[in-house]
Amino acid sequence: MDFDPIEFFRLSQQMTSVCNPNEAVLRTAIGRAYYSAFLLAWAKVPLDMRRKANRPAAKHWVTRWAMQKLGYPTIASKLKTLSTERGDCDYDMSTPIDKVRADEALKLADNVLQLIGRLP
Repeated sequence: MDFDPIEFFRLSQQMTSVCNPNEAVLRTAIGRAYYSAFLLAWAKVPLDMRRKANRPAAKHWVTRWAMQKLGYPTIASKLKTLSTERGDCDYDMSTPIDKVRADEALKLADNVLQLIGRLP
């Protein structure tokens, strides 16, 4: 049985629900929430469009591009926002990540997951 990316989202929810999570936990939770949404969106990208991802990192851009081309600009835009949040968490240590920001990112990820769930 294949891994279900929704498990990443559930993990992010568990991580942020602990009493007073530290910044490392919040940063990790945002990253897992993003990857949950990204992986489910990538699964909806048709094979011919997937071929444009000539290296692993390109999958992220191709997923957003494909969502746009397929008529789902809201998903593309929200994935971009989540990707930026994840980038801040993983690469910008000078940007503080607090519980409010993590909760907003998880709320956005939940919305993206719901939108993806409605796709054919």
